[in-house]
Formats: sequence, C-alpha cells, structure tokens
Amino acid sequence: MTNRQPLCVRVSKEAYDKLTEIAEAEDQEKWKVLSRMITNSIVRDNTGAAAYRSLIDEDLFGSEHISNRYKASKGEKQLNYQISSAASERINQYKRIAYFSKARVIQSLILRYKPKRKRGH
Repeated sequence: MTNRQPLCVRVSKEAYDKLTEIAEAEDQEKWKVLSRMITNSIVRDNTGAAAYRSLIDEDLFGSEHISNRYKASKGEKQLNYQISSAASERINQYKRIAYFSKARVIQSLILRYKPKRKRGH
C-alpha cells in the first residue's frame, strides 16, 4: 500500500471540473488522477535533490512568476484528498521554489494538464 498524505486546497470551479472530467474519463478516483498529474508534471531536476521543475511549461505561471505573489484569489471548490506521498513531496518542494501557494500550484497544474492519448486511438 502506498503511503498517502493529506492535501486540502481551494481551486477554481474550472480546475475542479477539469479534474472531475479527467477522473471520470479514466474511470479513476480523483486523488489518484491528481497524484499522477503532480508526479508526472513536476520532476526532479538534474541540478540537485531539492530542485524541481514543471514539465508542463518552462514557467508554470508565465509572467506571474516575477511578481512572487503567494496566494491566489479564493477558490470556489475545495479539494480534500489523501494524495500519494511522492506527489505530496513534489508539490511541497515545488511550491517553495516557485514562491506560490500550494493551491495556486495545484490549480495551474490541473488547468494546464493535457492527458496523454492512448495508443491506437
């Protein structure tokens, strides 16, 4: 059994709906889909153990990254899941590097995530 860690963040309705849509399309629980999104999108960089980068975009937040804002506007939907410990570690490390709240990082990951197409479809 995989160790799991609590995640409680507020995200936009759009992000929540997209997560729900992907989970339903893949017939998976939302926490599993979210854990996979995080572990597949934020990877360790070769520069060091604490260095992470996003595979979605070179800069996950575009020009916002320069402003160093920490909190996003208040989210409309609350995500309260037990995600995998690997995903929890990656999101915690990445949020420190990106200078954004966990909620803002999660919301950006969900909104920019593109599911991989299955072969033969």
